[in-house]
This record gives sequence, C-alpha cells and structure tokens, in this order.
Amino acid sequence: MKKLLVPTDFSPNSKAGVRFAIRWADAQQLELVFAHVLHVPRLTRWSDDYYEKFAAGEGARCREQFEEFITGIYKQMVINPGKHTYVIVRGGSADLAILEHCRNNVDIDCICISTRGAGSVKKLFGTNTGNLITKSPVPVLAIPQDYEGFNINTILYATDLKSYESELEQVTAFAEPFKATIDVVHFENDAGTQSFIKKMEEQVEIKKPDLVVMFTNQQRTLLQKLFQGSRAEELSFRSKIPLLVFNKKD
Repeated sequence: MKKLLVPTDFSPNSKAGVRFAIRWADAQQLELVFAHVLHVPRLTRWSDDYYEKFAAGEGARCREQFEEFITGIYKQMVINPGKHTYVIVRGGSADLAILEHCRNNVDIDCICISTRGAGSVKKLFGTNTGNLITKSPVPVLAIPQDYEGFNINTILYATDLKSYESELEQVTAFAEPFKATIDVVHFENDAGTQSFIKKMEEQVEIKKPDLVVMFTNQQRTLLQKLFQGSRAEELSFRSKIPLLVFNKKD
C-alpha cells in the first residue's frame, strides 16, 4: 500500500476512518488523498455560466471547510501532516463518485473509510461503505465509527479456499509492514450469510484479532444480490474492529 483514498463528509462519524488513515500513513510513510463528494444543486432557470460560477463558489467554501476539518484532526492527534492532498469530487451519489474517482486514478491502493451499523431499511437501500465494499475495484478498509485503536498485530483471514494461494499473498503483503500474524479460518458446509456472520463473530470473540480480512465476489447475479446479500457488507455493519475487503478474482 502506498496511496490511500480517505473519504469524509466532515461529520463526527467519518473521523474514525480519517484518524486510522493518518496513523497508518504516519507509521508507514503512505500518501493520503482526502476526498469529499460535493453535490451542487441546480435550478432549471440557471444558465450554464451562472451554474458554473455558483458551483465554483460552493467548491471554494467546501475547500476551506475541508482543510479546516482535516487540519483540526491532525492537531487533535498531535501528528505532523505527511504527504497528503485534498480532492473535491462533484457528484450526486457519494459512493458512485468515489468509485469513478478510483477508476480514473489507478494509483489508489486502498479506500479507508468509516462505517457504522445500519438499520434494516438502510441496509435494503445500501450505505456508502457497503456499496463500496461490493463494487470497489480496490480494497476497502472499513473502520467502525467508534474505533480508536491502530495497532494491527493479529489478522483473521476468512477464506472459502477458492484462489486461496493468490488471496493469501495479498493478505501477507498487507500484514508484513505491520509485522502482524495471520490466522486463517474456513467454515465447512456453510450455506447462509447469517450463519457465516455468526460463526465469524464467534471466531473474533475467541481469537480477538485486530483486523478481519475477507474477499467478496462482485460478480454475483441479481438474484444472489437480492436473496443472499454480501457477507463482507453484512459483517461491516456489525464489526467492532476494522474490516479489510478485497475484490475476489476467481
């Protein structure tokens, strides 16, 4: 990992992901790209020129708030800012705008973002973090909104044993800079998402890892998405520790 994309909406809920990314970058000399998605509404009577001027003004105000927000977190953490940039992405949907930015910037190695539990209605329509987990071409590191730690000494890697060797190489590459050990878990005869989640939570309670790693299949059919759901996405709603999700490539 060399460059991290760190989305924020300037809310307190987004600070966990920002704090983790800052500590990570400070420890391993990574580059941070702080990203904010700005939606600029347009009235039908506005001309193109007027709208662009209005949008430019909104962007300037957003940039000032953006820098103040991130600078404040650095000061609270008493960490000198390393290499970092600010990106304001215009768009209506935060997750889609972030995905498009990653596709256009192939040097992004990982998205580090806060997550929080979602109610049944929110899960049905998806969350920004959940949608990134199921669609992102780059790994997504989901940080629970109340998470304060950083030390990654033990990693729990859940595998279905398909493409095991190539997946383990990716997990090992992530673990090495942390000097973390890897525990591997596989569940036989596991059919349902809820059964899997329950077993994973039991393993987390027993092994007490600092981070969980999963690979998610982004090529599921529409019926699979409707009736089976994504195990990684579901776990991100409930996990109390960071969850790193890679795109599964069978």
